[in-house]
Amino acid sequence: MIGHDKQWKYFKNLIKKDSLGHAYLFTGPEMIGKKTFALELSKSIFGEFEKNLDFKFIEPKTSEKETKIYIEDIRELKKFLSFKSYNGGQRLVIINNAHSLTNEAANAFLKILEEPPANSTLVLISSVPGLLPATILSRCEEVKFRPLGPNEIADFVAQNKKTNKEDKEFLTKISGGRIGLVKTLMESGDISKARLSIDD
Repeated sequence: MIGHDKQWKYFKNLIKKDSLGHAYLFTGPEMIGKKTFALELSKSIFGEFEKNLDFKFIEPKTSEKETKIYIEDIRELKKFLSFKSYNGGQRLVIINNAHSLTNEAANAFLKILEEPPANSTLVLISSVPGLLPATILSRCEEVKFRPLGPNEIADFVAQNKKTNKEDKEFLTKISGGRIGLVKTLMESGDISKARLSIDD
């Protein structure tokens, strides 16, 4: 993983000491790697985490054209946390775009934070934390993420052998430290479209 070395060192130390807290809020601009960081954290805890029964990932169901996280999602989460850990260890929940919680869902989630289940860590991710209720914010440890530096972006772009030098320089310049934007443009092949949009 490129960038966010300070945050990575902090969490690796917590995992090593088996002292992860109950709730964290990852904040920072969109597309700078907050979600990727959280998933890498999951990998550090579980290894192959996708099918791990002690791992849960929640976000708006964009495939169903949803933009919110509803109370039904939080009820499922509450049920998930009511059971003992499947492997007898840590459970991890990631809530991406946590600011998308409806009022009902946020109130239900607050009750979970007020009575934190044992051996469970909740990670909320948001680019606009101000949209979250203050009662939720006050119960989470905020971990701030900042845009990557030009050299870090350049190192990431350099790893892509299919992108020519001119496009690599272009991506580094327009990225604004947003590694997610660069990755999306490289994977979609829309670099030329992005260049035309900027020219327009």
